[in-house]
Amino acid sequence: MKVTKTQLNTLTLAATLIFTVFYTSCAPQAHNSQATNDSEISSQDSSHIVGGINASTTFQKENGIVALAITSSGMSGGLSICTGTLIAKRIVLTAAHCLQAAPMTKISKIEVYFINNIQRSLNIGNAQNSILADKMAPHADFLKDVTEETVNLKGWNDIALIRLKSDAPATFKMAQLPQASQALAVVESDKVILSGFGIASPIVNKSETNTQTGKVEIVGVPEKSETAGILRKIEGIPVLKELNADEILLDQTNSTGACHGDSGGPAFVKQSNGSLVQVGITSRGTNSIGNCNEKAIYTRVSSHLAWIEKTKNSLISAK
Repeated sequence: MKVTKTQLNTLTLAATLIFTVFYTSCAPQAHNSQATNDSEISSQDSSHIVGGINASTTFQKENGIVALAITSSGMSGGLSICTGTLIAKRIVLTAAHCLQAAPMTKISKIEVYFINNIQRSLNIGNAQNSILADKMAPHADFLKDVTEETVNLKGWNDIALIRLKSDAPATFKMAQLPQASQALAVVESDKVILSGFGIASPIVNKSETNTQTGKVEIVGVPEKSETAGILRKIEGIPVLKELNADEILLDQTNSTGACHGDSGGPAFVKQSNGSLVQVGITSRGTNSIGNCNEKAIYTRVSSHLAWIEKTKNSLISAK
């Protein structure tokens, strides 16, 4: 669920149907607020991931949640936002589709931010609270053999790792992933906690008939105020079922849950000791025009533990 700055307040859709379900929206516009510090965002604020609250700095650091500002250059270049989790001092876990550049473009820079409000940083070009990525590794089988007919019959392998040029701040803990020995299962009726830097509006698009061509087109629905770029969380999102061996399906029909800009972000399960284990990675929604009020599909972390470990070690040792 990427956020793009090239078309403010407008959902940027990929050329094929398969990508219309990815959460893609716009980065925040310039606004009149003063500089935002970590302490200015408290868990008591009333803003939403969609239907949630602003996440505190403590929540962010305890669970290793970061923002990705992805710059691409070329014909359709611009700035995109995704979410990720820190799983080693220099390794961030996110979604593979966050690292896919549009046709005729290429990713030129990824800045990983360690603050819970990046709106002002993006508006003024301030990278002070970020670390550049120097390597990225999307899953080699991302979207392999996925067609309109098989769209949800098999997992999309929508998972990726990126490497930071230097260690993350010492105040940030690593997201806790399931252990292979745990066999942590996410089953129907479980409730998960979602978090991400995405927008707070579930309706971002509408279908309209072009009066000149007579064709139905998808057009963006502007937000009343910019909400992307602020870390939010929501609890109690129901797991509907295992969609396939590698993905889970979450219920967002109450217009609560993940949306554009939350791509790559975590779904957590709370343990008996109160700690959170990341069981999912935000991949996409099921609404055909990209709205966030139906269901959400998450990549299952436990299905990719071997890939994560192998790829993490390769990135750490790479020159």
